[in-house]
Amino acid sequence: MAAAVADFTLKRVERKKIKKADGIPHLALVRTRDVLDIAGRRKRAGQVICGFDAETGEARGEALRKLKAKKLDWIVANDVSRPGCGFATKTNAVSIYGKDGTEKTVGLRSKLACARIILSTVLGEGR
Repeated sequence: MAAAVADFTLKRVERKKIKKADGIPHLALVRTRDVLDIAGRRKRAGQVICGFDAETGEARGEALRKLKAKKLDWIVANDVSRPGCGFATKTNAVSIYGKDGTEKTVGLRSKLACARIILSTVLGEGR
Protein backbone atom coordinates (compact mmCIF):
# COMPACT_ATOMS: atom_id res chain seq x y z
CA MET A 1 0.00 0.00 0.00
CA ALA A 2 1.05 3.60 -0.31
CA ALA A 3 -0.06 6.70 1.53
CA ALA A 4 0.74 10.36 1.16
CA VAL A 5 0.19 11.68 4.62
CA ALA A 6 0.61 15.27 5.73
CA ASP A 7 2.78 16.00 8.75
CA PHE A 8 0.20 18.44 10.10
CA THR A 9 -3.56 18.94 10.05
CA LEU A 10 -5.93 21.61 11.29
CA LYS A 11 -6.51 21.64 15.04
CA ARG A 12 -10.10 22.72 14.55
CA VAL A 13 -12.27 22.18 11.48
CA GLU A 14 -15.00 24.75 10.90
CA ARG A 15 -18.49 23.43 10.26
CA LYS A 16 -19.48 26.57 8.38
CA LYS A 17 -17.85 28.59 5.62
CA ILE A 18 -15.24 31.03 6.86
CA LYS A 19 -16.42 34.45 5.66
CA LYS A 20 -14.03 37.03 4.22
CA ALA A 21 -15.84 39.73 6.16
CA ASP A 22 -14.63 38.12 9.40
CA GLY A 23 -11.00 38.80 8.46
CA ILE A 24 -8.12 36.43 7.95
CA PRO A 25 -8.55 33.42 10.23
CA HIS A 26 -5.86 32.03 12.50
CA LEU A 27 -5.26 28.41 11.52
CA ALA A 28 -3.76 26.30 14.31
CA LEU A 29 -2.06 23.06 13.30
CA VAL A 30 -1.40 19.79 15.11
CA ARG A 31 0.87 16.90 14.20
CA THR A 32 -0.72 13.95 12.46
CA ARG A 33 -0.04 10.34 13.45
CA ASP A 34 3.19 9.06 11.91
CA VAL A 35 1.79 6.08 10.01
CA LEU A 36 5.20 5.16 8.58
CA ASP A 37 6.70 4.96 12.06
CA ILE A 38 3.75 2.86 13.25
CA ALA A 39 4.06 0.52 10.24
CA GLY A 40 7.79 0.07 10.84
CA ARG A 41 7.27 -0.82 14.49
CA ARG A 42 4.41 -3.26 13.72
CA LYS A 43 6.13 -4.94 10.78
CA ARG A 44 5.35 -8.66 10.45
CA ALA A 45 7.77 -11.36 9.33
CA GLY A 46 8.22 -11.27 5.57
CA GLN A 47 6.74 -7.78 5.23
CA VAL A 48 8.78 -5.09 3.47
CA ILE A 49 8.30 -1.45 4.46
CA CYS A 50 9.41 1.29 2.05
CA GLY A 51 9.01 4.93 3.03
CA PHE A 52 9.10 8.05 0.92
CA ASP A 53 10.80 11.25 2.03
CA ALA A 54 10.24 14.55 0.22
CA GLU A 55 12.77 17.13 1.36
CA THR A 56 13.96 20.58 0.33
CA GLY A 57 17.73 20.57 0.29
CA GLU A 58 20.16 17.75 1.06
CA ALA A 59 17.83 14.77 1.48
CA ARG A 60 20.34 11.95 2.02
CA GLY A 61 21.05 12.52 5.71
CA GLU A 62 17.40 12.92 6.67
CA ALA A 63 16.40 9.86 4.65
CA LEU A 64 19.06 7.70 6.29
CA ARG A 65 17.99 8.95 9.73
CA LYS A 66 14.35 8.05 9.00
CA LEU A 67 15.30 4.67 7.54
CA LYS A 68 16.87 3.67 10.86
CA ALA A 69 14.54 5.48 13.28
CA LYS A 70 11.35 4.15 11.69
CA LYS A 71 12.74 0.61 11.26
CA LEU A 72 12.23 0.64 7.49
CA ASP A 73 13.63 -1.73 4.90
CA TRP A 74 13.84 0.98 2.25
CA ILE A 75 13.38 4.70 1.88
CA VAL A 76 13.08 6.73 -1.32
CA ALA A 77 14.21 10.34 -0.99
CA ASN A 78 13.75 13.23 -3.32
CA ASP A 79 14.66 16.88 -3.13
CA VAL A 80 11.41 18.52 -4.23
CA SER A 81 13.13 21.91 -4.56
CA ARG A 82 15.19 20.69 -7.55
CA PRO A 83 13.99 21.72 -11.02
CA GLY A 84 11.82 19.02 -12.61
CA CYS A 85 11.30 17.19 -9.32
CA GLY A 86 8.49 16.97 -6.85
CA PHE A 87 4.80 17.64 -6.86
CA ALA A 88 3.81 19.78 -9.84
CA THR A 89 6.01 18.08 -12.42
CA LYS A 90 5.83 15.09 -14.75
CA THR A 91 9.38 14.07 -13.87
CA ASN A 92 11.36 13.23 -10.76
CA ALA A 93 14.82 12.21 -9.57
CA VAL A 94 15.17 10.06 -6.45
CA SER A 95 17.66 8.22 -4.31
CA ILE A 96 16.80 4.79 -2.92
CA TYR A 97 18.39 3.63 0.33
CA GLY A 98 18.17 0.15 1.84
CA LYS A 99 18.77 -0.94 5.42
CA ASP A 100 21.45 -3.27 4.00
CA GLY A 101 23.47 -0.23 2.84
CA THR A 102 22.19 -0.22 -0.74
CA GLU A 103 22.21 3.25 -2.31
CA LYS A 104 20.84 3.85 -5.80
CA THR A 105 20.49 7.20 -7.53
CA VAL A 106 17.83 7.59 -10.20
CA GLY A 107 18.42 10.63 -12.40
CA LEU A 108 15.69 12.85 -13.81
CA ARG A 109 13.10 10.87 -15.76
CA SER A 110 9.35 10.33 -15.92
CA LYS A 111 7.58 9.51 -12.68
CA LEU A 112 6.47 6.20 -14.19
CA ALA A 113 10.09 5.28 -14.96
CA CYS A 114 11.08 6.24 -11.39
CA ALA A 115 8.27 4.07 -10.00
CA ARG A 116 9.41 1.07 -12.05
CA ILE A 117 12.99 1.44 -10.81
CA ILE A 118 11.82 1.82 -7.20
CA LEU A 119 9.70 -1.32 -7.45
CA SER A 120 12.42 -3.42 -9.08
CA THR A 121 14.93 -2.28 -6.46
CA VAL A 122 12.66 -2.91 -3.48
CA LEU A 123 11.57 -6.28 -4.86
CA GLY A 124 15.21 -7.25 -5.39
CA GLU A 125 15.19 -7.39 -9.19
CA GLY A 126 18.23 -6.14 -11.06
CA ARG A 127 20.55 -5.83 -8.05
